[in-house]
Amino acid sequence: LRAGVPGVALWALALVLWAQGGVDEWALFGFDPARVAGASWLGIFRGLTGYGLTAIALLCVFYYLVQARRPAWDAPKTLNLYVLLSFVFSGVAGDLLKMVIARPRPATTFAGHILALSDATSQALPSGHATKAFALALPVLFLVGRRPASQGLWRLLVGALALGVAVSRIVLGAHYVSDVVAGIGMAFLGLPVGVWLGHRVLARIPADRVPSLSRKWAVVLAALSVGFLFL
Repeated sequence: LRAGVPGVALWALALVLWAQGGVDEWALFGFDPARVAGASWLGIFRGLTGYGLTAIALLCVFYYLVQARRPAWDAPKTLNLYVLLSFVFSGVAGDLLKMVIARPRPATTFAGHILALSDATSQALPSGHATKAFALALPVLFLVGRRPASQGLWRLLVGALALGVAVSRIVLGAHYVSDVVAGIGMAFLGLPVGVWLGHRVLARIPADRVPSLSRKWAVVLAALSVGFLFL
């Protein structure tokens, strides 16, 4: 439930930024010269948009594989179940809200005035990439400890990738700042629901079946990581 407070705060901030408009346009037009010039460093953000979700999902699968060999890596073996449920709930809820709010993309509103390096045609708020990246990462950040140092670094990498995916949507002109802030807020609001659903599922599963099911959840997440390449 702790995640609900920043979720509400981030949504409130997103709505303020949308109403105010200045920050959204400042960021949108601020990166436009680089997009028009085809700056080489934009390749980093293209990579984050295209492969960031896949990388986060595979890092979660990697955690499952390493955990068996490194007992000090002490997140619950059900971690990938929470990751999957967080992703599904936040992703679906975010996509539905997107259709209800129906905010046009920057490329539509400012057609002819900016270059947006995105061919997405869905509505803008909340950002789907930001929602889904943080929906994958937040169970890791909340359930995995900072110690030992190797586990802490892995956890930091997952969080950095999620943030990179979110920022990439602004840099590439695919979304406003407020869209991305709302997307992150959507993931924070979805996390308690994902955890609650996970608890409900686990309550119906005998403890001796959890290890075998943990392998299946890791396989499902690995399969989904391939699908993320086409988002």
